[in-house]
Amino acid sequence: IVLGEASRMHVARQSRGYDPRWLWQARGVAASAGTLFVRAYERGDAKAVAAFYTEDAIAFPPGAEMVKGRAAIQQMWQETMDSGVKSLSFTVIDVGASGDLAHETGTALMNIQPAGKDPTTASIKYAVVWKKQGNDWKLHRDIWNDLPAK
Repeated sequence: IVLGEASRMHVARQSRGYDPRWLWQARGVAASAGTLFVRAYERGDAKAVAAFYTEDAIAFPPGAEMVKGRAAIQQMWQETMDSGVKSLSFTVIDVGASGDLAHETGTALMNIQPAGKDPTTASIKYAVVWKKQGNDWKLHRDIWNDLPAK
């Protein structure tokens, strides 16, 4: 489902002369990918979420060891879903690109409903490195940490 949605979004962008190789277009690509990532997450599809990553991607979750490779990242996201994190929403703050790499920074909200506990929301900051593979941009490095409570 996610790959089909990504393909349709890619065709739509191309039909409007939108080529994600150019720096000024990177923000739209990041926002589109973020929307698809959230849709896959909210469906509880850890495999589709992991498909956004390169095979040799590394995630750096807070307070944990590095998670290396797409299969391990899929397991990490499945465990996150199982822990009660029900939904995510991203706000892209900055995007830049050079060649086949791009970087993105932003904030996100995680809506959490652990079993038998009151719902809560966690605010995080993140930085990711995207890597172009063929016509697709994939997450290559992904790090996030909690924002201070307000």
